[in-house]
Order: sequence, then C-alpha cells, then structure tokens
Amino acid sequence: MKQTAYTVLAEATRQAAVEQLLHSGYDVGTIDCEKLTQALKDTFRDNLTEIQEEWKNAIEAHMPELMLRQIVNTQANYCAMKANQLAGYL
Repeated sequence: MKQTAYTVLAEATRQAAVEQLLHSGYDVGTIDCEKLTQALKDTFRDNLTEIQEEWKNAIEAHMPELMLRQIVNTQANYCAMKANQLAGYL
C-alpha cells in the first residue's frame, strides 16, 4: 500500500492523540472513539491549509528528509492536541 504524506500525517496524528490521552491518565476504554475520530477529522481539515503551506516552504527550502519528518511529527502532535481539546479531553 502506497502512503501519501497525508496518510502518514493522519496516522501519526491519530497515534499522537491516543498517546496524549494515555499520558494524561485516560483509560483506553473511556475514550469515545467516534467523538475523537470526528475531532481528528475536523482538526485535520481546519489545519490543512497551514500544513500544506509549511510543506511547500520546507520543500522549496530543500530541507533534508530528517527535517521534513520532524515537521510532520510536530504537525501531528499539534493536530492531536487540538483534536483532544476539541473532543473535550484536554
């Protein structure tokens, strides 16, 4: 299965959201998956323009792959935090 930058970011964001909740003391069984999924979709969509702009700037600056990966990681953590806040968990 070929992954795009969007699928990599979406999966990283989902994982980060769950990890943030677990580190905040939530039990996996208490997380409303539908509510969190909707918050993740909304957050991803709301931030997509800024995400794409950051990617464009990084690529135009010829940043090395490691830096691009770090940008995606930072974006995933940011979107996860926003989604958890939107879902009412943080």
